[in-house]
Amino acid sequence: YLKDAVLEVAGEIVLRKKNLQVQSISKKVTVNSRITKEDLINDWFTSLFDKRMAEARIGFRDQKRGGQSASGAGPGEIDGFITAGDNTRIAIFEAFRLFSLDTTVIFDHLNKVAGYDYESLSPVFIAAYCDVSDFSGLVRRYRQLVSKQDYAGYNVAVDSPEEVESLHVTDHIWLGTETRRRDRRDVIFYHLLLNLHVPPVPISSADEA
Repeated sequence: YLKDAVLEVAGEIVLRKKNLQVQSISKKVTVNSRITKEDLINDWFTSLFDKRMAEARIGFRDQKRGGQSASGAGPGEIDGFITAGDNTRIAIFEAFRLFSLDTTVIFDHLNKVAGYDYESLSPVFIAAYCDVSDFSGLVRRYRQLVSKQDYAGYNVAVDSPEEVESLHVTDHIWLGTETRRRDRRDVIFYHLLLNLHVPPVPISSADEA
């Protein structure tokens, strides 16, 4: 249920991706676009999710400080909890931008989840806002990468498939799932990659548009 709602919101974000770009001029020939700051995209995600789930009294609570950061030096800041009507936390949402298969960015985020989750919440949504020209190639390499990696605070579940399972695959959205173990509980991870890349546009075409 939560998975389907998050996937539907992801589809709406992709449809609006031109509104999530910061533009620049390259040598007076093309207009280049780059996705905006992560927090601004999260704001859109939060708003769209809350509107969709209002009747179910399920909401998105963003940017809460709690637990420990990945370094252990201070409180960690999560991108969001999904909560029930009584404010009970029922899921985690963690997001980041990807301009390449940046392993530092990916594992910094994956490894900090356990530091601010003392409840072994499930599911955990990991969203990557991607700005790359070869989205399908990034998906393939991301899937291979995370499938082989241990996450801090989690173990691979018994009888878990060797690779993250693909649930939804299009040119613009990929959703994969895997199960990890924490505190003797199975925790479902959903990996959600969104293609927010907008190709460069010749200035003449941009003026016509």
